Amino acid sequence: MAEEKQDESKAGKGGKMQENKSLMERADEVVKRGGILAKLYFDIHAKSEEGLNNLAVGFTSTLDKEEGVVFAVSTIEKPMEEEGVFSSYVMSAVLFKDYVSFMQFVAKYTPLSVEIVKPEKMELDANTIMETALFISEVLYDMKVKMYEKTLSPQEKAHVERMLKQREELGKKLLNAGDESKDRKGKENDEESDK
Repeated sequence: MAEEKQDESKAGKGGKMQENKSLMERADEVVKRGGILAKLYFDIHAKSEEGLNNLAVGFTSTLDKEEGVVFAVSTIEKPMEEEGVFSSYVMSAVLFKDYVSFMQFVAKYTPLSVEIVKPEKMELDANTIMETALFISEVLYDMKVKMYEKTLSPQEKAHVERMLKQREELGKKLLNAGDESKDRKGKENDEESDK
């Protein structure tokens, strides 16, 4: 749901207050189950005021369709013009079902600023931290690959591919060493239980 800040007075205040109250009640329920309510700020630029408004409304209309987003309410600040370029920012209050959804959203949309509204503190289990780290690693890896494809010479690409192959081989060795270590510990435990 997007609206221009300068046009907020057109909405009836009673209806808007009731809508905000029900959204906050919903936010409280989701936060109690591990959700996050955050304010995210995004910059938007275009060559015309109309183009900027269209871009901002189009952008904000997609936010609540992202996986893990419970709702998103956005305000679009009145555009400013400087040297033929119109600029503004969007403030979006977004309710996420959990920490992983929040981190995936931030990685995808790269807001200018993030403010956590609720909760003030949050406990994370190892699985959640691992899932988030793997997602961030995947995003960064994909960015690197795209940069390599566009900027490296054929010789540099071949060098990177050799390094990745070596890294893959090292990973196999480490996995095999870990499996062998587990096998040895398992055998030692079996021998001790036989005694």
